[in-house]
Amino acid sequence: MFSTVSTKLRCLAWSLVWLACACAGQSEHANTSDFAVNGTVSDDASGDAVHGARVSFVADTLEQTSALTDDHGHYAMVVQVSAGVRFGTLHASATGYQDSAQNTVYFDGTARTVDLALRATGK
Repeated sequence: MFSTVSTKLRCLAWSLVWLACACAGQSEHANTSDFAVNGTVSDDASGDAVHGARVSFVADTLEQTSALTDDHGHYAMVVQVSAGVRFGTLHASATGYQDSAQNTVYFDGTARTVDLALRATGK
C-alpha cells in the first residue's frame, strides 16, 4: 500500500512540475504579440526578383526573426515582439548585393507589407 501511495505522489509531483512549465510558457507568450511581415526583395537597377535573400527583423527589445526569399523574391514571416512594442527594423542581404538600408517597421495592425531593394556590389 505504501508503494502505491508513493507512486501516486510521485506522479502528482511530476504532473505539477509539467503544469507549472506549461503555464510558464503560456504566460510568457501572453506577454508577446505576433505580427505578419511580407513583401518582395528586388534588384534596385533591374527590378528583377532576388531569390535566396535573407530578410531579417529585429524588434526594439531584440527579438529576432528572419526568412529567405523564394524564386520570385517573396518573403513572409511572423515576428513576435514583447507586448506594447509595435515596431522594429527590417533589412535584407544577399550574396552579390550590398545590404539594404534598415527600415523601421511600425505595426498599426497585425500585418505589414514591406518591399526591399538591393544594389548589386560594384555599382
